[in-house]
Amino acid sequence: ERHFDGCSSVLDGGAGGGREVIALARQGLTVDGFECNEELVAIARELIGAEGLEARVRRAPPDAVVADRPRYAAGVVGWGAYTHIPARRDRVRFLRALRDRLSSGAPLIVSFFERPPASRRFELTRAMARLVRRLRGCVDPVALGDVLAGSFDHYFTRDEVVAELDEGGFDLVEYVGSDGSHPHAVARAR
Repeated sequence: ERHFDGCSSVLDGGAGGGREVIALARQGLTVDGFECNEELVAIARELIGAEGLEARVRRAPPDAVVADRPRYAAGVVGWGAYTHIPARRDRVRFLRALRDRLSSGAPLIVSFFERPPASRRFELTRAMARLVRRLRGCVDPVALGDVLAGSFDHYFTRDEVVAELDEGGFDLVEYVGSDGSHPHAVARAR
C-alpha cells in the first residue's frame, strides 16, 4: 500500500510459484510475472487459474527479463531470483533490463539475503572457494558473499545493494535490514 499506491501494473521478476503475483492480483493490479523454473511456472499458472485471476506468469531464461507490456508501473524481485544471480555484472544487467520495462518513477522492491560488512565466515568461504576454483582451472571470480549451500546464493551488504540498484538505473528510497524483518530495498526507476 505504501509503495505501490496509484500503480496499476506490476512486473514480478522471479515469480516462483506465484505467491506475490496472486497477492498483487487480488489487490486489483494487473500483474505479469516471469520465472526460469518450468515447474514453478506450471504451479503458478495452476494457482492463478484456481483463483480465477487475470494474472500471467511466463517462462524466462535464467537471469533474463521477459515482459508483455511496454512499461509497468511497479516491479518486484524476490530474494529467490536476485540472490541466485551469480555475478555482480549479471545482476546489474538484470536490473537494467528490468528498468527498461518500468516507467520513470516506478517503485521496485528487491528482496535479498543480507550479510554484515565484516564477516569471518564469508571471508573463509571465499578463500576456500577460490582455492577450489583455482585447482579446477576456473577463471570466474568468487565474490565476498557468494555461497554454495544447495544452490548458489549471494549475501549482500547494504552498500552492495545500493550500488547495484544505482548502476541498474534506480534510486534508493528505503532499505530494511535483517534486524527483525526480511531484508529488502525499495527504489524508484530513474
